[in-house]
Amino acid sequence: MHRFLMTFINTIVFCTIVVSSFALSIVYGEGTYSDALVASAQEGNAKAQLNLGSCYDLGRGVAENVKEAFKWYRLSADQGNIFAMNNLGACYFEGRGVTEDKVEAVKWYRLSAQKGYPVAKANLALCYELGYGIPQDKSEALKWYQLAAKNGLDAAQLKVGYYYATGEGVTQNKQTAFKWYRKAAQFKLGQAQYELAKCYDNGEGVKQNKPEAYYWYSVATANGWTEAAVNRDIVAKELTPVQKAQIQKRIDKKIKHRQ
Repeated sequence: MHRFLMTFINTIVFCTIVVSSFALSIVYGEGTYSDALVASAQEGNAKAQLNLGSCYDLGRGVAENVKEAFKWYRLSADQGNIFAMNNLGACYFEGRGVTEDKVEAVKWYRLSAQKGYPVAKANLALCYELGYGIPQDKSEALKWYQLAAKNGLDAAQLKVGYYYATGEGVTQNKQTAFKWYRKAAQFKLGQAQYELAKCYDNGEGVKQNKPEAYYWYSVATANGWTEAAVNRDIVAKELTPVQKAQIQKRIDKKIKHRQ
């Protein structure tokens, strides 16, 4: 359903240390362009309108046409489709098929977020965080990140961890930061795994544990967070060959499980 824009504006990045792929994503519908899909969309089926917009957006079975994509997203959104609402926000944010308008982007992200869509909650949070289309407000950004995080969105969980680790928009709490990093690290988000490894490595929010740090640095590296490899190799010097062999079994099992 999702295509990350610079990897959630194909991507707008998180500010400061967190540069994870995440926000401002388009949510793509299913299926390919067909006469039946067009007919259904023209009859007013909101899901079909979303799917048809996706076809034009991606050039899936039809020539790519971002203006036509925007038109169908708008028709779907006007019927209350939360995915289409989020897409409109991304289109307005980027100026994709429509004149760029950050204020209008925030409007549609908010409508989608208020209807419960986790990605829209995170997109709205990012706008508050960076002051796009709305006055910058770190506390409000954290509120929406937390709502998305509680819905299981790993990148939002990473952001909440960062806020508590640094004390931005909230009282600093390393234990709470560790809790959110650990939640985010259960997925394939290399940066969350790197941040969790640093917690174990430095004893921040949790008792220092070098073997566990080595494990998470290794998993983060395997998931593409190359910065973790340097720390992994430093920690490796503090472990015995037996410890490293045991940890490697855990690493292999986790990577195989996620493939």
